[in-house]
Amino acid sequence: MTINLNSRINKNASLFAEDYCHKLVTNFHVYVLASAVDCGPPPAVLHASTSTPVRTTYLSDVTYTCLPGHFFHRNVFDKTVTCQADGVWSDVDACVRKFTRLFCGNSDSVAIV
Repeated sequence: MTINLNSRINKNASLFAEDYCHKLVTNFHVYVLASAVDCGPPPAVLHASTSTPVRTTYLSDVTYTCLPGHFFHRNVFDKTVTCQADGVWSDVDACVRKFTRLFCGNSDSVAIV
């Protein structure tokens, strides 16, 4: 039995080159398609200001900061959203008002501000 090492090496090299080229082409197409995705202006969020986005294309970020007296949840005051491949910004909640209880004399009179 004779094994031709040259043909085996050439076949492996050919398979490697094919796989490599396929990955290059696939990655290029993904890059071209993704760079063409534009989410447009980020959505307005009630009681929040935003950083001005430099770009609105795929993987661009915008950071929202709640105005004083407001928060997203669990005392989170900043949230970053990202432009996704489907052309939509990732979810962001509205900033809600942070309530403070004031006890006015006795326990029956409570004001929420």
